[in-house]
Amino acid sequence: MSFFKVSKRAFPDGPVAMVLSFPSPHGPEDCAPQYTEEFKNNQLHRTPSWNYGPNDDKHWLLQYTQQMTPLEQNFTDAMHRKRLLTLLSVDDAVDKVCRELEAMGELDNTYIIYTSDHGYHLGQFGVLKGKSLPYDFDIRVPFYMRGPAIPHDIEVPNIVLNIDIATTLLDIAGAEIPSYMDGVSLLKLFLPRSNYRVHHKSKRWKYKGDEEWRDSFMVERSRSPEDVERLIQRQLKAGANSIAEMCKGEDYQYPCQEGQGKYCEKDETGAWVVRKCVAYQCDCDDEDDESSTERRRDDKRRRHTKRGSSRDKFGNLVRPRRSSARRNAVGGVPMCWVEKKVVKCSKEVLLEDSVIEAQERLVKAHLRLYRRHITDLKHIHKYLKKAKGANLIPFPESSRANRNFSRSGKRKNCMCEELDPSEELPLGQSLQPYRRDRRNTGRRQSRKSGRKSKEKKELKEETGCKDAGMSCFYHDNTHWKTPPLWNDAPVCGCTNNQNNSYWCIRTINNTHNFLYCEYVTGFLEYFDMRPSKDPYQLTNAIRELETNSKTVLSQEVRFLKVCYGFNQCTLNSTGKVAAQSQPVIEPQRIEGLDGDENPSSR
Repeated sequence: MSFFKVSKRAFPDGPVAMVLSFPSPHGPEDCAPQYTEEFKNNQLHRTPSWNYGPNDDKHWLLQYTQQMTPLEQNFTDAMHRKRLLTLLSVDDAVDKVCRELEAMGELDNTYIIYTSDHGYHLGQFGVLKGKSLPYDFDIRVPFYMRGPAIPHDIEVPNIVLNIDIATTLLDIAGAEIPSYMDGVSLLKLFLPRSNYRVHHKSKRWKYKGDEEWRDSFMVERSRSPEDVERLIQRQLKAGANSIAEMCKGEDYQYPCQEGQGKYCEKDETGAWVVRKCVAYQCDCDDEDDESSTERRRDDKRRRHTKRGSSRDKFGNLVRPRRSSARRNAVGGVPMCWVEKKVVKCSKEVLLEDSVIEAQERLVKAHLRLYRRHITDLKHIHKYLKKAKGANLIPFPESSRANRNFSRSGKRKNCMCEELDPSEELPLGQSLQPYRRDRRNTGRRQSRKSGRKSKEKKELKEETGCKDAGMSCFYHDNTHWKTPPLWNDAPVCGCTNNQNNSYWCIRTINNTHNFLYCEYVTGFLEYFDMRPSKDPYQLTNAIRELETNSKTVLSQEVRFLKVCYGFNQCTLNSTGKVAAQSQPVIEPQRIEGLDGDENPSSR
C-alpha cells in the first residue's frame, strides 16, 4: 500500500494500477504460525473423480497412473490442508488492502479483480497433485470482481476467461482495445445497466445485451515445434503494425544514446525488429592510481586466502603445498584435449580430485573468455556490415574505446567520462557505464537455485523416483518446515509426461455441456458433462459420437488454433455435437442464457 499512497500523493487525480501476486498456495506450503490448527480433517478435495480408476479409456498419463495407496491418500489430505492454511494469509492481505482503500476513501472508486491462473488436482484420477490436465478441476478458477457500476452479491453464469482481464483493464482505463486481442471487456456485462437483470431471490444475473456472449473456448497446452512456430507467426502478424509505430519513437532510434535500452532496425525482409543496446565498456588511463593498485592487491590476497591459505602467528600467508599436476592445472596449463571427437587427458588429471576440480575451473574460465570474444566479434561483424557506404564517425583516439586491456595486460572496467553523448556510436552500443560487481546477488541466487535443482535431481536418482518421459516429485519429512508436518514415509509421484500436449474445446450453453480434446499423440477424448450424464468427467464417450460430430469438432479445433482477435475467436453457436442417442443438431445462434442453468455452468 505504500506504492498506492505515494502514487496518490504525486498524482491525486491520476489512476493507479497494482498487481498483487502471492506465492501461496505454492510450495513449500508452509503457513503462518497462527493458523497451524485450522482445517483439521478437511476433505473437500475428495470429489467423485478422486482416486477414480482404472482409466484405460483416457489419455496416456491417466492410463499409466494407478489408484493411490493409503499412504498417498493421506498425502493428498495433508497437502490439501497445507494449501488451505497458506491461503488464510492471502485473505489477511486482501482484507488489509480493502481496509486501507476504505480509510483513504478510494474503495468505491476502485476495481478489484481476485482470481487465479489455474486450478489444481489432488488425487483426481489417481494423480497425486498437479495442474496440467484439461479437466474442469484444473481449468476452472475463482473469479471475483467489484467496482463502480457492478451490482453487489450476484452470480454471473457467463463464461469468463483469463484473456478477458487485459481487455477489461484497458476498458477501465479508457484506452482503445486492439482488434488482435482475443479477450473481451467484462464491463460489457454490466454497462450499460440495461445489459443485465438481477433475480433478487436467487441473486442470479441474466445478461440480455445486444452482443451475444461466448459459449465455447479453447483450452490448449502445447510445446511442439510446429505450435511454437505458429504462435510466433501469429504474434508477428498481430504486432507488426504496433512495432512499426513504436519504432517511430525517439526512444528507439539508432544510434543508441545514454540511458537508451533498445533500438529498431529493419532485417533482410524489410520488417522492423527491436534490438538491445549493448552496455558500453571502456578502458581507463594507463596511469593507475595507488588506491586502485592497492585495491587489486587486496583482492588478490583475499582470493588466495579463500582458496585455502592461512596465516601463521606473525600474520604471514602460509599456502598449502601442491603437487606438480595441481600446479599445472591451477596455473592454466591445459591437460585435456580432443582428438577425433574423443576427449583425452594426461595421467596426472585422474590421480587427484583436486586436480580434476582445478582443470574444470580452468575450462570454465576459457569458455567465458571465448564467449566474450565471440560476442565482440559478432558486434564487430555487424558494425562492419552497417559501415558499408555509411558515414560513421569513428571514436576519438584518446578514448581507446576499442581496447579492453591496459599496457600491463590486465583488464579494466571503469566509468566512461571522455566521450561526448552526442557523438555517434557503433551499432548496438551506448554510453552506459559498465562495472563488474563481484558481489552480484542475482548470480549468487542463480547458483544457489542451480545447486538446489542438482540436489533434487540427485535425490531422485538415489531414491529411484523417476521414470522415462515423466515429471516426478519426491516428498519426505524435510519438505515442510512448519506444522502441520509430514511424519509418514516418503512419497514419490509422477504428475506429468512429455506427450501431455492437447487442444480442447469446452462448451457450456443451454443445450450442451461438454469437453472435446485432441492430444498430440492423436488420442481423442469427449465428455458429456450434463448433470444427467457425466458431470465429473469419469467416462470418455468419444466412441458414442457420430462421425460428422467428430468432424465438426475437429474443424473447430483447427479454426481456434489460427483464429485472430475477439471477433474471430469467439464462438457463440450451439448444437454443434450430440451423443449418438441424439440427432446431430446444426449450429444455430442463441438469444442468451436463461435463469435455469445447471450448476456446472456457473
